[in-house]
Amino acid sequence: MRSQAVLKNKNFGFTIVELLIVIGLLGVVISMGLTVNIDFYSREVRSSEHITLVSLLHRARSNAMNNVNFSNHGVHIEDHAYTTFSATPYDANNPNNQTINGNPNFIISGLDEVIFEKLSGNTENAGTIIIEDTNGIEKIITIHANGLIDW
Repeated sequence: MRSQAVLKNKNFGFTIVELLIVIGLLGVVISMGLTVNIDFYSREVRSSEHITLVSLLHRARSNAMNNVNFSNHGVHIEDHAYTTFSATPYDANNPNNQTINGNPNFIISGLDEVIFEKLSGNTENAGTIIIEDTNGIEKIITIHANGLIDW
């Protein structure tokens, strides 16, 4: 009998202070997680844009060195779009061009066109291409006269 009376009088549950502490700790953990995820996402988007452009440059150089269509190959860089082409000089109306849309949140500066010579893969358009995001972080692609692409 006595044990039942003790159980009836004892309070089960959480106090408001305990609940506030738990909610505060959860808020801190969630905000730290969101910060890490946002940084990770922006890094991945920047890396994706960089790799897309480098891949197109490598494909154009490879096509030129393999003498595909018996012509030079190149990449034309416009605002938020990259176009691979095989007939030089670049003709925007050529139906054989392949255009890949880029991310509009990046600023592309430096070279606006790279043409690789057939068979040798050399280029007269040596220089750099800079991809800059909204945070001011840059990725640089360097194209050498012998067609080597450093990234």
